[in-house]
Amino acid sequence: MTALVMLILVTLLTFANSSPDALVFDDKAFVGPEPLVQLDSFSHAFTEDLWHNRSGLYRPLLLVSFEFQNRLFGSWLRGYHLVNIFLHLAATLLLFGFLRYLLISSSQNTRRVDLVALLPSLVFAVHPAHTEVVNSVFNSSSIFVSIFTISGLWWLLSRLEPKPFQAWAGLGLCYSLAILFKESALVIPGIAVAFVILLTEGDIEQRIRRMLPVFWLLIPIAIFFWARAI
Repeated sequence: MTALVMLILVTLLTFANSSPDALVFDDKAFVGPEPLVQLDSFSHAFTEDLWHNRSGLYRPLLLVSFEFQNRLFGSWLRGYHLVNIFLHLAATLLLFGFLRYLLISSSQNTRRVDLVALLPSLVFAVHPAHTEVVNSVFNSSSIFVSIFTISGLWWLLSRLEPKPFQAWAGLGLCYSLAILFKESALVIPGIAVAFVILLTEGDIEQRIRRMLPVFWLLIPIAIFFWARAI
């Protein structure tokens, strides 16, 4: 509990100045009282590219999230930034939980698990590389990818042995959602394979057999590229 409280406080204090009553750069095009890119309906997000100008970027769930925020916050610009801050906090807490799970799973000594999981989570929380992501409403896509990546991998590893179908199905759902926020999520199957090979028990043959269902993730990849193409 102490580790969680510390993580929450440090994350929120670090980005306490990241909710100005202003929008800059690409944010102005998607959120605020007069966004340049607007949706006629939520389904419209799935029939257009990101900029509505054949840019080749297909991020329908990002557009849906912007539409929700526009309806919720309107001209209250600070609200859009607060969403980003709390999304980053959610990703940080998920990372802490996932690292803690990995440490408990791989070691009998759990005395310092919270501390060992806390340190890299704190680095993640305050790392300067996240400044632009948290400060820019448009870049929330990267935070959503982080959330679904960590959630999917945690689900996969926690259920892989007793319920492999459920494990891969859960990862597939997280993966399908993540790629509809940003294309960088396409690397998730490769990360999943690496985790299964490196972190599960058994000889190399058993580990390879365990990761073979990853090829089912070619289905959401194919659907994504088909939808983007049309």
